[in-house]
Amino acid sequence: FDRSQAHALCEQRWPGQNRYLLVPGGFTRLLHWHDGLLTCRGGDNFPIGNPASLSRLGLWAVQEMLQAVEGITPLTPLSEALFQHFDKHVDRVIDWSKQAQANDYSTLGNVVLAHPQDALSVQLLTRCAGELTLLLNSLPDSQTEAVSLSGDLAVACLPYLDSGAHVS
Repeated sequence: FDRSQAHALCEQRWPGQNRYLLVPGGFTRLLHWHDGLLTCRGGDNFPIGNPASLSRLGLWAVQEMLQAVEGITPLTPLSEALFQHFDKHVDRVIDWSKQAQANDYSTLGNVVLAHPQDALSVQLLTRCAGELTLLLNSLPDSQTEAVSLSGDLAVACLPYLDSGAHVS
């Protein structure tokens, strides 16, 4: 997260305006642009925090993929693609997970985004959209009309968000 770059972007796009910008990505950040000052909530608390992020999406995807591989839930093209990422070896998934970082999980979150019509992807994006909604609902009521969403994850979650949301 480059605070000076985000500040410059806000200054350029919304001079003299106040708004919130929800940027879901590898790490999700809720930025508040107010009177020329930029403050930030969230961003680097994976896996405990950082809701609605690509890293969390990837974590969920690995969990769901393992359940599918074990026959607990149905296999889908997404779970197959995720399992192929580990050469179809559960031991590799486990070894990988012992040292994986947020960026590694974000990579798998991008695999979810690459399968937007997959039943598992829809399930995971709906869950992610629910977390985005919780973040949006945490804002003061007077500010909710001035919230912009940004990024590929926001676009993917948009169909599962409450009506009225739009992506900048």
